[in-house]
Amino acid sequence: MKHALTILPTILLAAPALAQPAEEASAEDIAGVRAALEAYIAAGDTGNPDSASQAFETEEGVLFIRRPAGEEQGDHVTTMELGELASRYTRANGDRNAVIRDIRIVEGVMASAHVYMRWGDTELDDMFLLYKLGDEWKIVAKTAVFH
Repeated sequence: MKHALTILPTILLAAPALAQPAEEASAEDIAGVRAALEAYIAAGDTGNPDSASQAFETEEGVLFIRRPAGEEQGDHVTTMELGELASRYTRANGDRNAVIRDIRIVEGVMASAHVYMRWGDTELDDMFLLYKLGDEWKIVAKTAVFH
């Protein structure tokens, strides 16, 4: 208990410093992240795998897929390379409504983003991690939840 009382004031004093907002992202970086997300959205709308390849880091990027419990195992996660996912964009799905809900950029080199989509009776929340590679923003990780 004595150690906890010693550590607590240190944590409380450091908390305001830890809670400081990151420096504001540049308009150029926000536009770059939006361009990658819009290329991803266009790939699904048009069925164009080249648009998906523009959005994704196709060699090292990863899609994480949450699989619901089945007969042989409980909830689990599988993965797929984003290059393989990009090659699967071959069917146009133009009746989708996609909204970029959030973009957060850290240090001008890393970003997270949330895209919400709806088509027919289907709703989807996509979450992305992006890196700025050279002068281009690329999606390096993607995961989604269907509703």
